[in-house]
Amino acid sequence: MNPLKFPAALALVLIPILPLKAKQVIFSEIMYSPTGSLPEYIEVQNLTATPLDFAKWKFTNGVDYEFPGFSAAASQHMFLHAFQRILVASVDEGTLRAAYPGIPRDVKIFGPWIGALNNGGERVTLKDKNGVIVSSVNYGNDGHWPIAANGTGHSLVVRNEDRLVDNWRNWRVSTRNGGSPGERDSEPSGLATALTFSEVQFADGLDDLNWIELHNSGESTTNVGSLFLATLPDFSDKVPLSGSVAARDYNSWTAPFVVPVGSDEISLFLIDASENVLASARVTRPVGRNSVQTFPAGSSDWFSSETSTRDAPNNPTRNDDIVINEIMYDLPSDHRNGEFVELYNRGNAPVDLSGWRFVDGIDFTFPANTMLDDGAYLVVAADRAWMESAYGALPIIGDFTDQLRDSGELVRLEDTWGNLVDQVDYLPSGDWPELADGDGSSMELKHPDMDNDAAASWADSNESQKSTMQTFTHTGTYRQNNSRGSASDYREFHMHLVGDSYLLLENISLRQNGNGGNELQNVTSHATNGSSASGWLCQGTHWASYVRNGQVHLISDGHGDNKANRAEIDCTGINDNASYTIQFDARWIWGKPRLITQTWDHSIGKTWLIPIPDNLGTPGAQNSNILSNGPAPTVASVLHSPAVPRSSDSVKITARVLSPNGVPTVTVLHREDNNNANGRWRSTAMFDNGTSGGDDIAGDGIYTATLTEYRTDNRIVQFYIRAGGANGEFTLLPKLGPERPAMWVVDNSTIPSDLSTQRFVISAYDRDAINTNVGHSSKFQYDFPRMSNHYFNATFISNEANVYYNAELRKSGSPFTRSSGNGLNHGKWKLPGDRHFRGRQKSVIDPSVDHDDRIARYFLYQMGHPVSEAEFVRVIINGGSASVRDDMEPIANDFLNRNFSEGNRGTLLRIDDE
Repeated sequence: MNPLKFPAALALVLIPILPLKAKQVIFSEIMYSPTGSLPEYIEVQNLTATPLDFAKWKFTNGVDYEFPGFSAAASQHMFLHAFQRILVASVDEGTLRAAYPGIPRDVKIFGPWIGALNNGGERVTLKDKNGVIVSSVNYGNDGHWPIAANGTGHSLVVRNEDRLVDNWRNWRVSTRNGGSPGERDSEPSGLATALTFSEVQFADGLDDLNWIELHNSGESTTNVGSLFLATLPDFSDKVPLSGSVAARDYNSWTAPFVVPVGSDEISLFLIDASENVLASARVTRPVGRNSVQTFPAGSSDWFSSETSTRDAPNNPTRNDDIVINEIMYDLPSDHRNGEFVELYNRGNAPVDLSGWRFVDGIDFTFPANTMLDDGAYLVVAADRAWMESAYGALPIIGDFTDQLRDSGELVRLEDTWGNLVDQVDYLPSGDWPELADGDGSSMELKHPDMDNDAAASWADSNESQKSTMQTFTHTGTYRQNNSRGSASDYREFHMHLVGDSYLLLENISLRQNGNGGNELQNVTSHATNGSSASGWLCQGTHWASYVRNGQVHLISDGHGDNKANRAEIDCTGINDNASYTIQFDARWIWGKPRLITQTWDHSIGKTWLIPIPDNLGTPGAQNSNILSNGPAPTVASVLHSPAVPRSSDSVKITARVLSPNGVPTVTVLHREDNNNANGRWRSTAMFDNGTSGGDDIAGDGIYTATLTEYRTDNRIVQFYIRAGGANGEFTLLPKLGPERPAMWVVDNSTIPSDLSTQRFVISAYDRDAINTNVGHSSKFQYDFPRMSNHYFNATFISNEANVYYNAELRKSGSPFTRSSGNGLNHGKWKLPGDRHFRGRQKSVIDPSVDHDDRIARYFLYQMGHPVSEAEFVRVIINGGSASVRDDMEPIANDFLNRNFSEGNRGTLLRIDDE
């Protein structure tokens, strides 16, 4: 649960990844419930510099409208030009402009559509002429969606165009009544960010409101003499306010309002003299209690309370002893039978859970007489019977309905009053636990007293000791199908994994007729000299593999292949047309269980599935990675600013830190980059006192440091945050600290603004590894040959403003096109699983910018063939030139899910450039 508010700039990295993706074109504004007889409209925005042919595009959900076809008389009319916004409405252009006279003159308007947008919410979908989804959003007017867009004259607007649009977290109400059709909506400011509803007191046994309280989160007194309170969306019952609310304080006013007949809910609106909504809320009249309060201050979570706290900080009646302590959301099998959520009672007394309910993520109501003793665990399972068969006796209950999303979602538990007990808004990998994202681990809370709505409070469960060694055997005939080079080239034995994985192997042999000598040379050694005659040569995505005590620790950070991403060893003594038996013992540690073994010529080969234990995670027991000395402060988010500093700039680093026990010690560790990755880390204290280090506000949980020592053009700086407590426990962000730090580069260049920009900051050491002459040398133990597909740590900066730490970058291309140097003219990049860019996790940097590929794709589109999305952008590596490149969607899951009704289910065949 999250006890502190934090700036929107830091908050948006938490938006989960959902199936419908935001790409090149999005819905950027929806006016679904305008005031009176004003018309509805939807704004469609091109996020790219690429002109897009939207002739014959069609709305297929929500409303019915098909755009006109191409006309030679107006050849440009049906192209959505660079970064352009258009409007589609329930009326014709003239009527819409009359209703909203502020629409810019150059904005194209289409309509009228057939039907009407549902005021209760619905899915709206736009497809291209081939039936491929362009944009889709399932908006609403309740739950987590803002209520002020329903009938007040305000619209829904996207918060961040580069995040997912099909997600309530990425929408807010427009700043102005009437919305901002055809142009970017201004960001909320002033009173709209300072004032929130804080408490409502009902009359005893009645539906009348006694008083309404506001909270001012700002740093100065706010005069409310020009503001009004209302409960009806047309504001016909508005009443004026008087007086003021002091900084970080509360004030209340008598409220002559009544809960509508037949309802237990009432809407609240704070409006200005122009009837712009500054704050809104929907509260439920609790039976048996008179007060409802937000907690913590400024939150949108309302609690019914036994006592009121008029004009004072809220302290509602609530249970904070029960915590969500473990979540298994994505099993390697991808089946839901092993999904579970574990609760833990960290209090000093038993708690009656009868009637409590999971209301988000999963659906489950606790039956009568469900007690959870202090210090005890309770597992809520998707399939209780399966769990008991896999784990034995457990403190377990179930079955819940629905399914925990692999892509992340909000899991929320409420008590019988509807009050929030605990919630976790988890995401797959990134700052969140890595192996819980389908690689076999559950997600474990590091300590019950840590804030479990923050990624750094969680760890992967330790599964390394659960599997057992098993023996695998296969016999085949060696055909010597290919004999290029010397015997040490073509008489090799290869092993590789098919994705992120860790297997432990021993007693590996290749024996003629199953009983001869072992043909594998130096099978218990790790070759670090580039020669597979010396032992196992592990390269590319398998570079982290090693040999210890005769066991091969086969580790992969991506799929293997028969080129440079595998473990190989010589077997020069094998004979053509002879029978050989492969035998080894293996067990699974984490990740994908499939192993490929083969001779270099593929004549002897076998795929294996190494068994995964059923009893994954630690349900009903203490977490495997619990902090032994107590809770640690949690670094919840971090950001440096400016995103791309000039040599005249200081750099401010801010980190949001949550501490359950006292004031933490927060430091930023930083160093200048060099090509040996051996620079000394410096430590600078961070402050939350409103004065030191450039900190803005005291006590808001945002710690700040300002660094002035890095002011040389093209200098790369690495950094990470450490927050420690008096007990010695600490957390880092980025979570791997010095192994994968955040980075920025100083650049005095003036970047053209004609195209979107994509800047990648990568360390000099990793840039050396990309260079074949260095990466495939003793400096890196020959780990990275030219065809290595290992991704390297990078910081991605979009349009010189939006920062994504722990992005990954590598060279790409076939053996015929891939560079041997450290250039990234042709490359691939991907983002962490918890913060995609426009819904896409992976992209390709393509140097083909002569329009030939673009024209070919357009021809294919016109013929109804699936095509990748592409956009001309300016790509900058560190402080290099802003080169024009094609940002292309790779032929992978995103492409398949977008273009085919069955998505990525099936087999995708690729050319193997061997």
